[in-house]
Amino acid sequence: MRQMVVSVLASMIGLFTASALTAEPLARQDVPEPLRPWVDWVLAGHEDESCPSLAGDGARACVWPGRLSLVLEAKGGRLRQEVFVARESDVALPGGGGPVWPEEVRVDGRPAAVIELEGMPRVRLAAGAHVVEGRFVWSEIPPGLRVPNEIALVDLSLEGRSIARPRRDADGALWLREASVEVA
Repeated sequence: MRQMVVSVLASMIGLFTASALTAEPLARQDVPEPLRPWVDWVLAGHEDESCPSLAGDGARACVWPGRLSLVLEAKGGRLRQEVFVARESDVALPGGGGPVWPEEVRVDGRPAAVIELEGMPRVRLAAGAHVVEGRFVWSEIPPGLRVPNEIALVDLSLEGRSIARPRRDADGALWLREASVEVA
């Protein structure tokens, strides 16, 4: 009898250990109700844990910008940016400095406040997929437009012409006056 109890206990410990090794983090809605008020306290300082990790190095990215569309004319232009945010984050927008600042910014169709952080215009977005839209106003097309380095896909229309390969430099500037020059 004793040997059977020991065998059953060993089997149970093995099952619990195996299930613990394959355990997934709980989604916020799956945390038992009495523990939910403690979730934010427990995660304080570990907010990036909900963000996808990059291959190999363990670093996490919480903001994943998609395609940026810019339609620019002589007196201003429009921007449309698709972005996925894994946790609430400040998301950089094109522009910054001087007359090149996004105005009338909307997130998912609703007005949004734009703040300056590290010299770039930014909007605070909740977790999820979003579309950010806004406009620029200027007296003449500036020589360049700052575009956050993390934005890789840029569709540019400049005074009615689609620019197949917009020219960008290492600092993230998108050249507008020489936008049709192809960079090898």
